[in-house]
Amino acid sequence: MRRILTIMAGICLVSLLGFYSVSADSTWLGSKIGLTNDVMSPWTALQTNVDSTCINVKAWARQYSFTDSVIPCRIVTAGRSILSRPIDLQVVVEGERQRLSGAKVTITRKTPSSVSLSSESQSRVLRLTGKADIHYDGLIWIKLTISPKRALTLDKVTLDIPVKNEIAELYNFWPKAGRSIPPKGIAAPYTGLAWIGWEEGGISWMAESDQHWYNVNKNRAIEVIPGKKETLLRIRMIDQAFSPNQPVTYSFGLQATPVKPIPADRHKKMIHCAFYNMEKMPAAVNLTYPASGNIDPMSGEAVIKCRPEFELNPVINRDTPRWSYCRELFAVVLRNGDVARLYWNVDDRGLRYEVYRNGAPILVINGRKKLERNRYHEIKLSWGEKIEIQIDGSSAGEKSGFKGLFDSEISLGKGRIMLGTHPFDFMSSYCNGGFIVTRLALHAGNGKLLLDDDFSNILQADDSSQTAAGGLLSQGGAFVNTSVGTGVRLYQTDVEISVLDRVAEMGVDTIIFHQNWADIQSYPRASKPELLDNLVKEAHKRNIKILVYFGFEMSDKAPEWDEMAERVLNKPPGQPLGPAGKARWGSRYQLEQNAYRYCSKSEWQDRIVAGIAETMDRYGVDGVYLDAVYVPYPPCTNYLHGCGYWTPGMHWAPEGSSIKGTYPILAARRMAQRIYQVVKSRGGYINANVAWGAALTPVTAYADSYWDGEAWDLIWGANRPKEDNASDILPCDAFCAEFAGRNWGVPAEMLLYKKPPRWMFDTVLPLTLLHDTLIRPEMWWNAYDLGKISRIWSIMDKFGVRHSEWFAYWNKNNPVLLSGERERKVKASIYSRDSSYLVVVSNLGSTDKSVLLSMKNRNLKCRFTDLTDNKEIVSDAAGMMLTIPGQAMKLIQIETEIVSSEGKVAEGHEK
Repeated sequence: MRRILTIMAGICLVSLLGFYSVSADSTWLGSKIGLTNDVMSPWTALQTNVDSTCINVKAWARQYSFTDSVIPCRIVTAGRSILSRPIDLQVVVEGERQRLSGAKVTITRKTPSSVSLSSESQSRVLRLTGKADIHYDGLIWIKLTISPKRALTLDKVTLDIPVKNEIAELYNFWPKAGRSIPPKGIAAPYTGLAWIGWEEGGISWMAESDQHWYNVNKNRAIEVIPGKKETLLRIRMIDQAFSPNQPVTYSFGLQATPVKPIPADRHKKMIHCAFYNMEKMPAAVNLTYPASGNIDPMSGEAVIKCRPEFELNPVINRDTPRWSYCRELFAVVLRNGDVARLYWNVDDRGLRYEVYRNGAPILVINGRKKLERNRYHEIKLSWGEKIEIQIDGSSAGEKSGFKGLFDSEISLGKGRIMLGTHPFDFMSSYCNGGFIVTRLALHAGNGKLLLDDDFSNILQADDSSQTAAGGLLSQGGAFVNTSVGTGVRLYQTDVEISVLDRVAEMGVDTIIFHQNWADIQSYPRASKPELLDNLVKEAHKRNIKILVYFGFEMSDKAPEWDEMAERVLNKPPGQPLGPAGKARWGSRYQLEQNAYRYCSKSEWQDRIVAGIAETMDRYGVDGVYLDAVYVPYPPCTNYLHGCGYWTPGMHWAPEGSSIKGTYPILAARRMAQRIYQVVKSRGGYINANVAWGAALTPVTAYADSYWDGEAWDLIWGANRPKEDNASDILPCDAFCAEFAGRNWGVPAEMLLYKKPPRWMFDTVLPLTLLHDTLIRPEMWWNAYDLGKISRIWSIMDKFGVRHSEWFAYWNKNNPVLLSGERERKVKASIYSRDSSYLVVVSNLGSTDKSVLLSMKNRNLKCRFTDLTDNKEIVSDAAGMMLTIPGQAMKLIQIETEIVSSEGKVAEGHEK
C-alpha cells in the first residue's frame, strides 16, 4: 500500500511539470530564445565522408573514425592521432567475453551541425544496440543498450580508452582537478568527467549518472592505468555480477580537446569594479615620493601638518561599504605590497596605525584622541623601539617592542612614501572629502632631516604637479593657498577625474558589475535602471565594455519563488532549505534575502536565458559574467525536473531506498549554448567563473574565457605542502591540467585569493604568465594590484602579443635557451614576432637563481632589454646573464639581427 501511495504521489508531482501557473510575470516560461541548430562561430560545419573501411566525421581541428560501432576507433585532435588502438567495449557474461557479430554502423541523419549514427550487433545471449550524436563542437553523445535474450548474469561491462603514452601526460577528473599521471596510475569512484591528455589537447569521457553501475570496489570505478606503450582510461560500469531482467542502457559522452581555437585577443583587461555612479565619483588622490633616501624605516619620525575636510562623525549608510568612510593620511608602501599606514578609521573615529605584511595585518594601533574638522593639527608618527602616534603634542596611541616601521629589516628598493589614498582604492570614491596637508617632514632616528616639503615650490610637467622635494601629485588633487601657507588637497572638490576615468587610464577594457547591479540575486532586474543606463553610456565613451553578473542561485525574493522554488532548486522536493545562516546570500546591501542553487535542468533555465537577452537589449550592456552558471554541480536530486534516480534503480522510491544525485551535463550544455547564442548574436562577451569546471568542455566551450582558481583554495588549504612556494601549492603540471586553457581551447584567467606568505600576486604571477595566463586583480573594489597588472598589459600591447606566436617552456621549438640552472626551477616561455621576442623568465624556486638567456640560433646579434627594470644591455654573444629572485620573474625583450660569416648584419633579416 505504501508503495502504491508513493507511486501515485510521484505521478501527481510529475503532472505538475506540465500543468501549473505562476502569479508572477512568466512570459519567459517556455521561451525558445537562444535555441538554434546553426553552427555557431568559431566552429565549422561537420564534414562526413565514407570510405571502404570507416565513416569519418570532421569537426573543427578534430576527426573521429567509426568502423563497426558508434564508439570511435580513431581520434585525431590538435594534429595528433591520440589512440593507440580502437576503444574497446568489453562485455562478459557468466565468465565468457561476448564476441559480437553482424556489427555495422550506419549514418541515420546528417546536418551541418550534427551527425547521427546507429549500430547493432549480437552474441548468442544478448543484443547490443548503439546510437551516437556527433555535434559540431566535437561532442559525441553515445547510448548503448544491452538487451538479454535470456536470463543471464553480467560479470563485466567496461570501456577501455587506450591513449598513446606521449599523449597521456596529464589527467583531470571533474568536478575535481588533476595533474600529472603518476606511474602507479589513478583509481577513483564514479565522477562526472575523466580527461587525459597533454598540455595542448586530450580526450574526455563523461556521464551524467552512474545508474546501473555495479562495482566490487566503488573507489576503482574509473581508472587510469599506465603501460609500456599505452595508457588506459578504464570505465568500469560493471565488475560485480548483475542479473538484468530488462534492457540496460548506458549513456556517456566523448569529446576530444581543444574544442575551439584560442583567439589572438585572449588577454582581456578585465576587473570587477563597476558600481553605480562610478562615472560621477571622484577618483582617489595622492602625493607620492620615492622611499629610498627619504625615510629611515628602522628609526625616525614623520611630522604632518594637516586639516581634515571630511565628516568625522558620519552616519553609516548600510548600502555603502564601511571602508569608504576611512581616509588615508600617510603610508610607506614597499614593492612587494607590504604597507605601513596611518589613516583615519571610521570604527575608531580617530587615527589608526596598521602594518600589513604579506597581505595580513601584523600590527594595529587604535588612536585614542579625536581630530576636529576644519582645524589644523600636527600629527607625529615616530618609530624605533616603539611606535607612537601623537596629535598636537599628546600621545594618541603606542606600541612597545615593535622595531621600526615594519618590525623587521626591510629594503626600501622602489618603495613609495604616500600622502593620501591609494590611486586604485575605488571604494574611497563613495564619500567625498579628505585631508589638506601643509607640511611633511621626515627625520631619521639621529634627528637628521631627510625630507621637508611645505609645497612652496611647485613644478609643472606633463599635466602633473611635482614639488621641489620630489613629490608627485596624482590627477584631481591641487596645491591650494591656506591660512598657514601652501597646502596640498588630497581629494577632489569638483569631479574632473572620475573612478571610471581612472579605470580607463590604467588600460582596463572591460569592467564587471557584480551582484549589486540587481536588487534580487541573479535576477534580471536592475536596482537602479537610470543609473545603469548612464554608466553604460559613459563607459562606452571611454571604450570600456560592461558585463553584468548572473549567478547560480535563485533568491527567495524572486517573484516566482513561492510557485517555482520546489521545482527548480537543486535539492530533493520537500527537503528544508536549512538555517538562513548557511544559505547563500544575495545582494545584501540592497535587499535582505537568501538565495539557493537552482538546477539548469529546470525551467529556471528559461528565466536566466531570457533575462540575459532582456538585460542586453534594455541596457546595452556588453555581455555577462557567469558565476558557476556553467558548472552543473553538486549532483542534483530534484526528480520534479528529471534529476536523480532511486536506488537500487527503480523510478519511484520503494521503502528503504534513497535518491542519488545526477550531473545535469546536457542541460547545462543546452543552457550554455542558448546563452552563447543570445550574447554573441548581440555582439557580446561571456566570462565564466568555473571553479574547477574548466575540464567540462561540453559546457565551458560556450564561454569566451573562464576564470578559475577559487576552488583550488580548498585543496592547498587542507593539504598545504611544507615548502609553500606558489609552484609547490600549484605545480606546473596541475596548472596545465586545469588553469592554462590551452588544452581546452578556452582562454583562462587566474582567480587569486591571497594567502601569505607565498600565495600572493607577485609570487603567483611568475607561474601564471609562464603559461600565457594573467591574474585578474583580486581586490574587486580596492584594486591595489591593478597598477601591477596594468604594467604587464602595457608591455604586452607594446610588443604586440596578440600578433605573435607563443612558445611554451615545454615546446621543443622554443627559440631560446636557459643554461646554468640545474634544479629546473627557472623556465622561459616566449612570444615571437618577426625578429623580436618577449621572454617570460620565471624562477619558481624560493632562492635567487642565475641563468644565461641566449638564442638557439647563434648567428644572431641581440639587443636585450630588461623590461622589469627598463634596462638595456647589448650583447654580441647572443646571451644575457640574469639573476632572478626567488618566486619572481623577468620580462626580457630581445631584438635580433642575423650576422653573416664576415661579421656583418645581414640585410632584410626576418624571423
